[in-house]
Amino acid sequence: MDNGDDRQFPAGVQCDPPGQPPCHYSRVPVLEVDENAMTATLLSSYRPNPDLYSYFGGNVDQLADGNIEADFCAVQSGATIQEFSESTGTTQIVWQAVTPKAAQFRVQRLSSLYSGIQW
Repeated sequence: MDNGDDRQFPAGVQCDPPGQPPCHYSRVPVLEVDENAMTATLLSSYRPNPDLYSYFGGNVDQLADGNIEADFCAVQSGATIQEFSESTGTTQIVWQAVTPKAAQFRVQRLSSLYSGIQW
């Protein structure tokens, strides 16, 4: 999770005026890490609407089916958790949960609390 606090912009770029990038936004970078070569390659980057800027916390997990689950935990309106797929080359929101007026840190989605039940 990249919350974007203290984000630096190139010389001449001012954030927030019309036509310029927003100052504060969260994004979900997907990286391929090669520990032997000590390199990281950016594979994709999901940047939702700036309304989902989370000024602290949050987490991102890659799920077993390849989808990504992102927890924008401290959004002004409340926590927003999204599961999205990038299998088609574009970001598709598969599932979303919103908890108004609350922060949720390190959310884990469970398939079921009841054995034998699938949702």
